[in-house]
Amino acid sequence: MKSEMYTTDDVDDTSRRDRDGGYSYLPLNNNNINSNSTGINNINGHHHLNNSNGSISSSIPNIHFYSHRKGGGLFNNSIHMMGVLGLVSLAFSFYLAFGNIESGTCDISAKVSCSTVLKSSFAEILGVPVAIFGLTWNAVLLFTVWRVTIDDKVPHYISFIYIWCSIGIGFVIYFVAAEFIIGALCPFCTVVHVINVIMMYISFQLYNDLRNPPILSQTASLLRPMLISIVLVHLVIVGLFWAATPEKPSEPIMNTFARCLGERHMVFYGSDGCHACKKQKELFVYTGQDEANSPWKHIRFVECFKNNECQHHNIAGYPTWIRFADANQEKEIDRHKGVMKPEELSKMSGCPYNPDQQQQQQNNNSNNNINNNNNNKEK
Repeated sequence: MKSEMYTTDDVDDTSRRDRDGGYSYLPLNNNNINSNSTGINNINGHHHLNNSNGSISSSIPNIHFYSHRKGGGLFNNSIHMMGVLGLVSLAFSFYLAFGNIESGTCDISAKVSCSTVLKSSFAEILGVPVAIFGLTWNAVLLFTVWRVTIDDKVPHYISFIYIWCSIGIGFVIYFVAAEFIIGALCPFCTVVHVINVIMMYISFQLYNDLRNPPILSQTASLLRPMLISIVLVHLVIVGLFWAATPEKPSEPIMNTFARCLGERHMVFYGSDGCHACKKQKELFVYTGQDEANSPWKHIRFVECFKNNECQHHNIAGYPTWIRFADANQEKEIDRHKGVMKPEELSKMSGCPYNPDQQQQQQNNNSNNNINNNNNNKEK
């Protein structure tokens, strides 16, 4: 199938432009288009750039696209604007995925906090942080915008950008709803959301400007290699995160660890309505197990909702861990805001945490007990 190239003539006849819809797209290359090329109309009224043999030229580098609308250059301006916004959004997404979100830059208060939102149960889809999907979304968008400037399948790429931005808006709605449920606002996430809304508007304008937008099946067919690559990349990402997810240590190991945290005067400040707090709590509670009989019973948890103790210790975000010097909880040794992994809690508290070694020790002890019982029976 030959790619359709949307073109326009440099004419001053206003009535003709009005008749033709006022604009259409033209790949221009003043240096490389053959002088014996001629423009012929197709059945839709668009112009194809043909060479003397009647076939579409296949070697046109450095293509630029223009729109013959009043004001001129709106197509190029829109594409360039999407490129700039995509780069800004990519930078913010990279910070949200790999930066120190618990710094004062993004964590302003308990209600305006990146860490509270991004460490909640809503911040992962299929076990992958939403910020990672934000990175891939922006990368695909920038790649497609770049393809628009060098390829001749402009209408199909514009259609894909419109669909891709629509998917992005779906994620924006999901995340805004999550922020409402959590009761916190992620400021950097909001910047990304605003950019996505602006790009959705620009992509709608570009798509709406196509006189004959390609049907979805045709777009999918022509862009099949790119679509397959997108799906494969995301499958690999999901697979890598699933493979990297560590198994939860056995209950006896976590029970010993939680008891040590209590003995080292580690206090967990949070709220039952905080999803990040619930995620932290899951570390100490096992499925089907009552909290009173779980490792959670050893954790000193302070509910901060209308609690003067949290105000006294200037708790600005949930969850917050504080290590005190003694049970009086007056002298603070260290504090950390955000969900903590067992390894991080171990480093902060000084409690040993080596699940593999501890599990091996437990297995050895079990085997020794079995051998001792067998020896006693033989006697």
